[in-house]
Amino acid sequence: MNAESDAETATERVVATLRNRIRAMRPGERLPSRGAMAREYDVAPSTVQKALRELLGEGLITGGRGAPPVVVGAGGESQPAQAIDVLDDILDRVLTESRVTVDYFGFTAETLALSLAPKLDRLRALAGASPPREIRLRLLLPDPTAKLAVPYVVGDPDDPAPRLRQAEITRHQVRSLQSTLETLGIDEPEGVFTVDIKVVPLTPVMKLYIVNGRLALQGLYEFLDRDVPLRDGELTKIQDVFGLEAPLFEIPVVTARAWFESVWSGRARPYTLSR
Repeated sequence: MNAESDAETATERVVATLRNRIRAMRPGERLPSRGAMAREYDVAPSTVQKALRELLGEGLITGGRGAPPVVVGAGGESQPAQAIDVLDDILDRVLTESRVTVDYFGFTAETLALSLAPKLDRLRALAGASPPREIRLRLLLPDPTAKLAVPYVVGDPDDPAPRLRQAEITRHQVRSLQSTLETLGIDEPEGVFTVDIKVVPLTPVMKLYIVNGRLALQGLYEFLDRDVPLRDGELTKIQDVFGLEAPLFEIPVVTARAWFESVWSGRARPYTLSR
């Protein structure tokens, strides 16, 4: 077997391994860096790059220009995206206004980050577009120091690995939002672009969005067992929640605002994500 055939075989092996890995991941999660995967699979970085290009072409990941590979779907199957579709439509409408506010309560702000950050990036790049001059986000998240009901390892609820994994997902999504708004602030120095974060020792059973103070949407989390890579790529069964697929439905905005403010101003405490 010649060197070219060896390289093709190594690329195919990495592609197959990553496909299986992606099946255990949620949309929005990041794969390791290209260098880390090259070391993990004992291949050249160029081999990992070829494998990622193939997965990108299959629509399983996003990434490019140095951005970390991010999971879009698993196993080549289309991912239900009811929540993100509804949120997409609403954000498309409100981003035509000069002022946008979003109050969020839930696990990771994943759906919000996946919807809002790309829209703002496109607005910045679009000639003649006028992004809002004021965007204020308030994120109410679970306290990472609290022992929540989920996620946990099935058979070993005291294992901290699932909570550490969730905290990393949260950091990634919130940093995406923060980075996008910081860039908007550079482009529009007279604008106001803020992300305020508070945490509360509650296990969310639903996600809540209050948009521009006049529309409230709620989606119920589904609690399911699933296999995820926790340590050295080894799959472990955990109890976790699914939110990207959760249908959103409108609820009375006055009630939603009163509830959010009671928690935000009450038990919640300010929180800064570690860099």
